[in-house]
Amino acid sequence: MARLAADAGVARLVHFSALGASHDAPSKRLRTKAAGEEAVREAFPTATVVRPAPVFGQEDRLLGTWAALSKTIPVGVPLIDGGRTRMAPVEARDVAAAVKAIVWREDTAGKTYTLAGPDVFTVRQLVDLVFRTIRDEPRTVSIPSALAKLLAQPRDILQSMVPFPVPALPAPMYLADGIDSFAADYVAPEGALGFADLGIIPRKLEGLNVDYLRSYRAGGYDFGQTAGTEEGSTANSG
Repeated sequence: MARLAADAGVARLVHFSALGASHDAPSKRLRTKAAGEEAVREAFPTATVVRPAPVFGQEDRLLGTWAALSKTIPVGVPLIDGGRTRMAPVEARDVAAAVKAIVWREDTAGKTYTLAGPDVFTVRQLVDLVFRTIRDEPRTVSIPSALAKLLAQPRDILQSMVPFPVPALPAPMYLADGIDSFAADYVAPEGALGFADLGIIPRKLEGLNVDYLRSYRAGGYDFGQTAGTEEGSTANSG
């Protein structure tokens, strides 16, 4: 795509990578992200690379995945190595705002921007936050990464034998490479360009999490709740 864009005379190209992309990352996915950045820059030297942290938002694959697992796994949400991996989740709308700013500013060409949220959490803290938001009793199970990868092996072996996708149970983040990805932290490196350099103040996760997780709440959805707040009020008429 980068080669075709250069050949067509495209003025600006924004390439989506991921926070943690590195040739020596523990996860193959993150190593391929680094290789992708390199290939894009070779074909289109003025491309702007964005590296978002794990993204949260409507129907996301972060908070929403843990909320869904809380309803489907009776023993609790699996925490790889106790959930010690650190993350600075970023809201999807902030990533979109950053890309818009990048496209309209000539001085962003050829640079790399790390798009991380303002607060850092461990995975355990995020999962606990999900349970509080859905008003459910916290249930988690700590699993050593070595054991988790052993449990993921049967599915990986089956996938290598068939030409169609095999469902990832309980979720894609618990496949072998997803488990490896928990060995790295997802926080902005010191000195990296980011939201501040684009004149954007990213949203905090706490507060917004209610809007995205209320449908998972124990006891059903509270229609009287004010969006974005933990406690709302129901007005009676008549």
